[in-house]
Amino acid sequence: MSTFVTYTLSNGLRLCLEPLDHVPSAACGFLVRTGSRDEQPAEQGVSHFLEHMCFKGTAQTDCVAINQRFDRLGSKHNAFTSQEKTMYYGWVPAENLVPQLELLAEMMRSTLPQAEFETEKQVILEEIAMYRDSLQSCMFELASQELFGGTPLAHSVLGSPETIGPLTRAQMADYHARRYGPENLLFVASGRFEPEALRDRVEACCGDWPRAAGGRVQGTPQLRNGVAKQRHEKFKQQALMLCFPAPPAVDDDARVPVLARILGGENSRIYWNVIQHGVCANAGAFYMSYSDIGVFVLYAVCEPERAPAALQALRAEAAQMQRLGAQSDEVQRVANTMRTNAARDGDAPMRRLMQLANDIDVLGEPRTLEQQLARIEAVTAADLRALLASHPINGEGMLVSVGPADWPR
Repeated sequence: MSTFVTYTLSNGLRLCLEPLDHVPSAACGFLVRTGSRDEQPAEQGVSHFLEHMCFKGTAQTDCVAINQRFDRLGSKHNAFTSQEKTMYYGWVPAENLVPQLELLAEMMRSTLPQAEFETEKQVILEEIAMYRDSLQSCMFELASQELFGGTPLAHSVLGSPETIGPLTRAQMADYHARRYGPENLLFVASGRFEPEALRDRVEACCGDWPRAAGGRVQGTPQLRNGVAKQRHEKFKQQALMLCFPAPPAVDDDARVPVLARILGGENSRIYWNVIQHGVCANAGAFYMSYSDIGVFVLYAVCEPERAPAALQALRAEAAQMQRLGAQSDEVQRVANTMRTNAARDGDAPMRRLMQLANDIDVLGEPRTLEQQLARIEAVTAADLRALLASHPINGEGMLVSVGPADWPR
């Protein structure tokens, strides 16, 4: 049974610590409640750019020394930026957790060195160019623009050459001051450590951080039906997404990932009835969840001439699921796999770190491994029928198509 230690510093920084005495390692990280949907139009991409810059130097440590310190700690470290969050983290032998905390905390107050800023800007521009050479990336970008258009959720996480090119260090520093206040951050740790001592060290490192004023204006989009397509002759295959409204992340609806796995995961209906029947080699289903909106997606990547058949096959699977629902055996098999994955993650401090950070960010509180397992076990075939009644997947939906073909016409 997990025992959480939670605490909030006087400046608003929230801590969630999960000691696991049976493991020899520990992971910790800072989650910043900011991402591409928190950016102004002229600063699109600044959240991701800032993530890079936090590794580029502080008042005490330059870029090279930061990376060398991670290596000396034996840390498996990284960071990522999404539409709604930025996360910095590392996984180390238990005895190195405190120095890793100290390094990560130092990085949260990066000085954004000007020389490194100009160099890293070119790296970001190259990353954008590589992204635009990816068929799946172009598909996701078009889908976001069409599904979430008119709201900041449509912003590209990477930004564009038109926004990154003219971005200044002063703009980034202003964004950092607005968005990286302690009341907008969460510190999480999982693994072998003494929680009171770790809490005291976090307070010593972070307790003097000044509050900021940045909140989030959600701008929740209203999903629409229709067709969005882009023709790119540089690609050899056609990618398509069929999108439907789904519950938002805040609903914590375990039925949606179960449905996605039955329809489009390993050994799923789409695998056996679409891929194994030779319609296309890559197809499935997944769930995109944001704090205030969700999207259920059926997708396929195929030869351009096979796109109509792939779409027809996806719609047929969706229609059958809508009409007849899932079988109890399907639900049980998927639940068994998900339970195994959750149990495995419960013994890995890094995976628990991510679970806890997501739970607190979205739901406001952490969940034990036992609560995670019970949530999955509770889903039944009748629950899935109720989900499909409230969120059907057999309507028109939003069809997104990207590739060399001007399809559909």
